[in-house]
Amino acid sequence: MVALYHESHVNYPPLDGSLSLPELVEFNAQNNSDVTFFVYEKPDRNDLVSISHSDFHRACHRAAQAIRPDCAGADKEVVALIGISDTILYQTIFMGIIFAGLIPFPMSPRNSAAAVTNMMQKTRCCRLITTQHSLASLIDGVKAGFVSHDPQTSQLQIDEIPALKRLYPALAGGTPDGVIVPHSSLGLPWSKHEVLFYLHSSGSTGFPKPIPISNLTAIHWCITGRSSSRRPH
Repeated sequence: MVALYHESHVNYPPLDGSLSLPELVEFNAQNNSDVTFFVYEKPDRNDLVSISHSDFHRACHRAAQAIRPDCAGADKEVVALIGISDTILYQTIFMGIIFAGLIPFPMSPRNSAAAVTNMMQKTRCCRLITTQHSLASLIDGVKAGFVSHDPQTSQLQIDEIPALKRLYPALAGGTPDGVIVPHSSLGLPWSKHEVLFYLHSSGSTGFPKPIPISNLTAIHWCITGRSSSRRPH
């Protein structure tokens, strides 16, 4: 699975900071709707399926609605994401969390349960989206860590990652929905210096440390990536 961009067919969005990362996804869905974003190889046969910017945009809204139906809970809560899945599903869930008005914190499943618990506590994160069937031992350790930290007040919510066929029904032989009702949290105001998502350090000298990534930093990465892709080789 790879992301493909055809230079001559792409209408590039402004990268002056006027659009946030989710707004860039919206821009591409409207202005580059048929441009290929991913190529997916079906596991049961050798067919290659193109996933467009429009397909990705609709899937992000489906993910947001699955993750936060009816805008339940508070805005901009941190949500840990630990899963063993394909790239398309993982990136869609990551962006879907942002579309839902929340802050994703993707963590490597190679971290210990103590490290995951420590990072979640440092970012006041009490929700985990994961693949429980493949990471049962790690998730059990995280549960135990929350209970031992404060058994009276610990409230850890654990949810399974939505299935690929739920976000991309056409890949499972279904009919893609032509119209998606935008998740209402997508219009939340985000300042340039506000945390958009978290990453974490390697943890080579101890527990890995949460690294806040602001809207402005994410846009700067987009600008750098675009400049590199257009540079002659």
